[in-house]
Amino acid sequence: MRDTLIDLFDREFVESQEALGMRIIGQFRDLDNPDRFVWLRGFPDMATRGRALQAFYGGPVWKAHRDVANATMIDSDNVLLLRPARTISGFQLGDGHRHPPGMNSLPEEILIATIYYSNTPLAMNLSTSSNAR
Repeated sequence: MRDTLIDLFDREFVESQEALGMRIIGQFRDLDNPDRFVWLRGFPDMATRGRALQAFYGGPVWKAHRDVANATMIDSDNVLLLRPARTISGFQLGDGHRHPPGMNSLPEEILIATIYYSNTPLAMNLSTSSNAR
């Protein structure tokens, strides 16, 4: 039911989340798992994140569509709070242009992302010089 969720997400959830201060960074189909749909959203800071998530999940758009959305999900527990490993890494968001709602063509690009888990905090101010290791 991944495509049903994607249609609902595109139609109802992108603009409604962005209106509350979230940025939908990307939506991804897992090529190895036909049941997996992943989306990334960004926030200017943790305070905005808390307010925006509370407003969305407590608001009218989610309440109107949550039963349909939840019926499409096998697993919604793998929610991660991600941070770039280095200040020079992370997503380059550009101008924020995205395809309009209802556009059903798939992009030709493939994005490969890796998540590294660490038991210790990562240094965020690593040098980018050739001497840094």
